[in-house]
Amino acid sequence: MEVSSALRKEISTIPGLKRAVAQDLSLAGFASHRGFPIEFTLRGADWDKLGELSETFLKKMESSGLMADADSDYQIGMPEVKVIPDRKRAAERGVSIASIGNTINALIGGARIGKYSRGGRRYDIRLRLVSKDRRRPEDIKKMWVRNNRGEMICLSEVVQIVQKPTLLSITRKNRERAINIFANVAPGKSQGEALQAVEKIAKETLPEGYHAVLSGSSQTFKESFQSLLFALLFGILV
Repeated sequence: MEVSSALRKEISTIPGLKRAVAQDLSLAGFASHRGFPIEFTLRGADWDKLGELSETFLKKMESSGLMADADSDYQIGMPEVKVIPDRKRAAERGVSIASIGNTINALIGGARIGKYSRGGRRYDIRLRLVSKDRRRPEDIKKMWVRNNRGEMICLSEVVQIVQKPTLLSITRKNRERAINIFANVAPGKSQGEALQAVEKIAKETLPEGYHAVLSGSSQTFKESFQSLLFALLFGILV
């Protein structure tokens, strides 16, 4: 713990570093969890809402003074381009949603139009735009689609292009969307105090339909404490 505290202070001074986390690898063992003394998952239905709640949770955990290195696996990945059809304008111009999808899929991803054989092997022939015409999201608006009257309609008239960061993966636990949160116990504090603080923050922060579930070392600690209490009471009774 002393070494972790010293490393945390030194590493956090590196310019441009977002967060430095010290971990005791012996806590993980051969299990699938991360191996932190404080581990739990936030679960609920709406993924964006879970992301907001996880950020609030992390700030309250750090401000409690009982936990350090608080972090989560909620990581925003590469930008994603979404093509959103304007159904009203598309209907006015006689353009179907299927035509929009097929056009973008063919020109960006490529459409197989045939095969050819060479050296005893058969290869697909795919047709799509050249690289310079399909690199940017703005290139999608320059494409043309045919409507139900045989006319050519520019995609910029019937779609909207939205570009925003997206997640590389969505984690689920027991059929619920979940974000894993983990932290170390602050120097001079106990794991029990930290877990009590987590339960208190959950009651104050999480709305109806969202809940926190202990996992990993935190779940083991709580189960062990309950078993120890039962054994103590049973021993007194005997």
